[in-house]
Amino acid sequence: MHHDSTSAVGRECSDVNDFDVKRLAVALGALAVLLVLTWTTISDEKLRLAGTAVLALFAVKILVRRADVLNRDVKGSDEPM
Repeated sequence: MHHDSTSAVGRECSDVNDFDVKRLAVALGALAVLLVLTWTTISDEKLRLAGTAVLALFAVKILVRRADVLNRDVKGSDEPM
């Protein structure tokens, strides 16, 4: 019976990771759409580059946060219950 609960926990972790991956994909996809809209609608070169830089910073922040969460999950899974 203990084995079943362990596999259920494994499935829950897998479901959470799948959800996190989907959230990451949606966030990066939204930034890509915003980037295209920024690039096509802003005619001033300086503003276009500034908008692109801001969106790039958001993308970096999302990826760094994702790495922090993954590292925390890995460290947390090694600890005994």
